[in-house]
Amino acid sequence: MLKKILLALTIVWTLTFSNLSAASTITVGQTRILGTNDNGNGNLLVAQRVTLTQTATLQSLSFYVSNASGRLQLGVYSNASGNPKSLLVLTPPFTPVVGWNTQTVQPTVLTPGTYWLAYLPESDNLGFKMTRSGVARYFTHTFGSMPSSFSA
Repeated sequence: MLKKILLALTIVWTLTFSNLSAASTITVGQTRILGTNDNGNGNLLVAQRVTLTQTATLQSLSFYVSNASGRLQLGVYSNASGNPKSLLVLTPPFTPVVGWNTQTVQPTVLTPGTYWLAYLPESDNLGFKMTRSGVARYFTHTFGSMPSSFSA
């Protein structure tokens, strides 16, 4: 069941893109370490809404971990009517470490628009930093691989 978080979470992570028209790098999402500790999201697929303003090729996903535990998977979903829809790209499951965890992905061209950064932790003890702002969606999903469609 899809739940709207009343006080939505902004998770600390970024997407790194290679600009198609120049050799520069841009990021989307949070690039600073936020102040509030959070955990307890094991087996929850959580997605945060972001906006991309130019066409770019996605190269990596990063997630900041304050307490490493279990495995983690990151991905990007398309947008449909203000909700996450179809899985566009994902990382293999990996064992996170404390600090920034950057995973390369298959280069994926994204056009300007709204996307959903998603994370799926295996353990409730995985800790990260957040703030109560932005828009997020989540549902219970057993750790393994992200589903091709985000649950409605």
